[in-house]
Amino acid sequence: MWFAGNWVSPLRKTVCKMPLAYSTSNDATAGCALWGISNPFNGTSGDLLISGAITDGVFLGVQKVLSSGNGNWKLFCFSSSVSTIVDTGIPVVANQRYAAEFIIQSGIVTAFINGTLVATCSTHVPIVPLSLAFMGGTTATSTNSQYLTFEYLYVENSMP
Repeated sequence: MWFAGNWVSPLRKTVCKMPLAYSTSNDATAGCALWGISNPFNGTSGDLLISGAITDGVFLGVQKVLSSGNGNWKLFCFSSSVSTIVDTGIPVVANQRYAAEFIIQSGIVTAFINGTLVATCSTHVPIVPLSLAFMGGTTATSTNSQYLTFEYLYVENSMP
């Protein structure tokens, strides 16, 4: 889901916070679950990372491979449909709540999970106005469900 109005400028200091939890109905699920800021995507269904639906955005999320567990939390940076994905090294434990946060400042994204710095990205950091977004999708080979849980999505965009 994308929230209308591109009011977040990544050219200014941007702080995005969200408590997250993720699970699937079983291990035969493949796809993605993303929380953060983005421009409107093109409405493509399925795995949004594979489909090319995202042109600009920054997310924390899961990129799940079929029958391989939940993997690790990842930081995703998109600019002009090109992405950089940074593995945080933090395993996604089903139904565990994580305090997730990322900060965009001076063209660098720093990501924190439970208060610990886990990833940094300085490539493909967007420069266009963005909005709050959370999205998920499964691949055609997946027949099971993903469960995305968050209590709030908070974004603070500093004045110039």
